[in-house]
Amino acid sequence: MTDPSSPLPPLFARWVGSIVKDAIPGESRATCATCAMCRPAGSETPDTGARADPSDPASARDSFLYFEPDAKCCTYVPDLPNFLVGRILDDDSLPPHGRTSLAARLDAGTRVTPWGVGVAVPTALLLRHGRDAFGRSTTLRCPHYVPDLGTCGIRGHTDAVCATYFCKHDRGAVGGAFWEATEALLLVVQRDVARWCVAEIGLRADALEKLLCLDERLDAPALDGRETDSRRRALWGEWYGREREFYRRAGEIAGQLDWADVLRVSGPEVALRADVVSERWRRLSSREIPDRLRPLPHEVIAASRHFVTVSTYRATDPLEISRALYDLLPAFDGRSTPEVLAATARSRGFAPPPEHVRALVDFRLLGEPEGLSPLPRSPESGTSATGR
Repeated sequence: MTDPSSPLPPLFARWVGSIVKDAIPGESRATCATCAMCRPAGSETPDTGARADPSDPASARDSFLYFEPDAKCCTYVPDLPNFLVGRILDDDSLPPHGRTSLAARLDAGTRVTPWGVGVAVPTALLLRHGRDAFGRSTTLRCPHYVPDLGTCGIRGHTDAVCATYFCKHDRGAVGGAFWEATEALLLVVQRDVARWCVAEIGLRADALEKLLCLDERLDAPALDGRETDSRRRALWGEWYGREREFYRRAGEIAGQLDWADVLRVSGPEVALRADVVSERWRRLSSREIPDRLRPLPHEVIAASRHFVTVSTYRATDPLEISRALYDLLPAFDGRSTPEVLAATARSRGFAPPPEHVRALVDFRLLGEPEGLSPLPRSPESGTSATGR
């Protein structure tokens, strides 16, 4: 049974849930309709950072990476495998824009093949070379974005990339590593299940040959974001003109697969990547603190007398900690963690609680000693890395 609270779309949630054998929590700090990456109205210093010491009030912050409210992370256009296209077509609960935007992609015919609905060449080029525009450029905005609602029109059937992207993670880099592994797994699953659907539904031999030799030509129709009728006929064979029927059939048969079936119809890479997801989940589920820790390299992006905000594993997920906690980092010098905490309690009258130490590990401010670089020089007390 699918967990309705899962952050993954239902089909993916069922498959990944069979790997981790547990309910996958959402990322509470990565919001969509009220984007956590956008500057709040009337505020110059939004609360974009996690805090290892949540009992302390927020301090002034700037120098953050902001998204535009009418772009957000929806500046990515998904490649939809055939079975997800079919599930979207059959989902009457989607907002009207979700289904009409898919219909527009199907009617345009650009990269509409039995594999699924791909991204038009001009859009793909912009996405590839406009990485600094991610989150900011409405030109890159996904056609399935619903402007009036600020949400996704095909939510519940998004591809592997959209389904696993979160700008912030409750467990920092530990959560990020789990979702990166899950994305890599689902990308391979999408490909293999889509190919299995084609094999199950069937294509005429000449169409199948054309499909297997499909290339990404930069001819005039491709650059104009259109497809020639003759090429579509060659790719679809007897299914030409019945593309929606083909997709619906793919959605139906893929929806009947459990995880054991996915492993059966997929190549060996799926099983290997599932093992990685399982291990990343084990780490995400653990709250253990390593026995020995040392500081990891990081960037101070804001500092004041009482707080320091650092960037560690990802620019979109800074961490704010109290100055007192930041100044304790050098004490973690490879000695056992209990020994360090006992020594800081004696010498400074302050030892961070275990959950704060765990947060420093999660966000890669502290790590196990092997191969680590020394801690950068601490910013002067009362000054700011941003000049404030």
